[in-house]
Amino acid sequence: MMARAPTGPIGRAWNRSVYRVMRGVLRHRYGRPVDAVRKTRGLPPSRQALLLETPASADLTLCCYSPTIAPRQPDLPDIARVTGFAIFDSDTGAPETLDPALEAFLAAGPSPLVFTLGSFATFAPGDFYVTAASTARTLGLRAVLLTGSDDQAAASEHVHVCRYAPHSLLFPLACAIVHHGGAGSTGQALRAGKPQLVVPHMGDQYDNGHRIQSIQVGKTLSPKHFTIARAGAAITAILTDRMREKAAHVGAQVALENGAEAAADAIAALVDERG
Repeated sequence: MMARAPTGPIGRAWNRSVYRVMRGVLRHRYGRPVDAVRKTRGLPPSRQALLLETPASADLTLCCYSPTIAPRQPDLPDIARVTGFAIFDSDTGAPETLDPALEAFLAAGPSPLVFTLGSFATFAPGDFYVTAASTARTLGLRAVLLTGSDDQAAASEHVHVCRYAPHSLLFPLACAIVHHGGAGSTGQALRAGKPQLVVPHMGDQYDNGHRIQSIQVGKTLSPKHFTIARAGAAITAILTDRMREKAAHVGAQVALENGAEAAADAIAALVDERG
């Protein structure tokens, strides 16, 4: 949705407008639960945006990504802590299970491709899922499409369509994962130890895709090039024994991390330090 590296005033104005809309959407979706938590801590409602730059007065910056794809850089400030990915994939907040229909599909044949655009890009998927289903059929592979909706247009005998499935349960059962490059999907795919094809749409997704490619556990493909022919070639390129072995090796490392716990420990240490 955002223009990548805009060099002119029109591109910059477009990105500012998209960013403004994103902040409004996040406030609409998450503002009430955030304020509810604040209330339990004796804090007033917050009118701040939920996408924030680090203020100059910050005492701690949590970098919730894996050092496997982004080792600590020498110019990171001392207040920065690289925690690992904060893995979370519960749609309800409670422990999740796979839907019985999805479980039955998975058990009925070889490991499928999994296609997902996360929780945000599903609002503007374009032809992503239709192309995904056609690409899987052309390659002779099964597929699971996580579409964020109940639209079954792309479903078939070899393509299972569902709104959502817990990534930590589904991704390890895939042969490869095609996703938008969001931090959550990237972390889950790394942790599952599966090859990835990243189709970035905005923001940090381009950087995440670049890093996935640089450590040789996947490739990237522009959304405008996500056609049956090009997507098929890219998926074929990641389904090699070498890339499978590399992805499994990295996955074993990432699986040892617990970014949420490390982040909580860093916050608790700061609170203890402040008395």
